[in-house]
Amino acid sequence: MTSVMDHFLRFVDKTDSREKLLRLTQFLIVLVLAWWPGSPLLSQLKVQVLIIRKVLRCFKPLSHGRVALNQITGEHKAANYGLITLKHICFMLYLGLDQLVLLRMLNVIPSNDMTMVLLPKFTNLFWLSALSVDIRINLGIVQMCDKDPTRKEQKAQITARYRTRHRAIRKIIWDVLDSYVVSTYLHYATVYGSIVGLCGITTSVMAMQDLWGTC
Repeated sequence: MTSVMDHFLRFVDKTDSREKLLRLTQFLIVLVLAWWPGSPLLSQLKVQVLIIRKVLRCFKPLSHGRVALNQITGEHKAANYGLITLKHICFMLYLGLDQLVLLRMLNVIPSNDMTMVLLPKFTNLFWLSALSVDIRINLGIVQMCDKDPTRKEQKAQITARYRTRHRAIRKIIWDVLDSYVVSTYLHYATVYGSIVGLCGITTSVMAMQDLWGTC
């Protein structure tokens, strides 16, 4: 019991973990609002949770920018380093513009057509672009892992390949679910509040599983 509690405390001590817990809360509220719409309290709570999440993510653009720079300048480049670089640049732009959205929500910058319409649109477009590139990367990984094993490959290498394939398929599912969510924000897909809520809950739990494993 003590070890589980210690693990949990290490988990919640991470900023990323707290942000994902808030994301889970946000989409739980979305799901409840889909079933019982018209609750001003829940609508206000969703906005407050969203603001806190954006604050917690304020340094994430720098992290993605650093990864992109390392991909460009590093000596040992991955085979698909161009796609990896593009993905992190898109995430950097998405999260960077999202901080401007936060400033508008806090009334630090004025609300006008640019900050109310264009800014959120381009923010979500960069998010969707990053997800699309990541899907392409992981489809390539799955394709590579599906090749027939050679005679020289050891059992451990084959097992590692299947694990890599499983992780890639899991990430594709994750990205597809998030792509539906952001597509509803962009009005590219029909908005079903219950489905948006369930997609957001699912991807939040998947993110927390990954973070839990690192604690």
